[in-house]
Amino acid sequence: MSKFFTLNRRRLGHRSTGMTLVETALVLVVAALLLGMAAKGLTLLDQSKGDQLLLQARQMESLLKEYNRTHQRWPGDCDGNGRIDSTALEFMAISASAESAKAVRAARFDYAATTPVASTGAANGYGEVTAISGNGCPAALAAAYIGTGATTGEESSTYVSDFNVPYNDLKLAGLLSAAQPNRIAATHAAGDFMAITKMYLASAPGDSEQFFNAIVLFNVPVSFSRKFAVAIDGYDGADAYKGRVRRLRANGSGFETSWFNNTGVTNENQDSLINIVYFFDQLPLPLTY
Repeated sequence: MSKFFTLNRRRLGHRSTGMTLVETALVLVVAALLLGMAAKGLTLLDQSKGDQLLLQARQMESLLKEYNRTHQRWPGDCDGNGRIDSTALEFMAISASAESAKAVRAARFDYAATTPVASTGAANGYGEVTAISGNGCPAALAAAYIGTGATTGEESSTYVSDFNVPYNDLKLAGLLSAAQPNRIAATHAAGDFMAITKMYLASAPGDSEQFFNAIVLFNVPVSFSRKFAVAIDGYDGADAYKGRVRRLRANGSGFETSWFNNTGVTNENQDSLINIVYFFDQLPLPLTY
């Protein structure tokens, strides 16, 4: 009898140190289910971020148009000529995927949640009003410019107007919370920044308009960009550069004709980061420029 119990204890002890084929199969099934659930969760998270990006841009467009209806000018249009003064051209020369580019953009926005001060209005040396009374522009438009090069007017592509001014205008109008830093207000769902600015299209044909007010979104995945374009313009593919949402060339000289593998960039995929522009005001001609 004692030998029988000893033998069974040995058998039980042996079984407790390993797993049967059935048990192993069950573990693999559970692991596969967990991995599938995790992958599905990541997909849903990406879809949510893409939806949020579109919602952010549309909400900003709504705020801009509300401000324009009330003040008869766009926020950030310091001289009231119909064009937002800041330009994103300086940032276009930096690789879209470079973290250093994101840091440069971050430095353009105020991080302190300070209440903007309304301008009293001012004139430049030519007697032209460069800051309309009551807006968030600096005392003189020239004070908003940074960079190097000739300051011969807003057409100067080497100067960039303060990216804070449009956000400060919206705060002064009560359309954005003054308690929120501009750097936070300008952050989009894909993790980079959204600039309220204008695009300068130097190669616009003939006497066509060269300046177009826009929202520029930096470092946006291709998948988000395409979803954005379809939601706004209703189409994708080869005609994507003709709509209100377009992919910008890295140097800002114009628009790409496709979402993938452009201007010497190879092996792009749905997760590749690109810069896109959303024209909320007038629309440029359907050209690549």
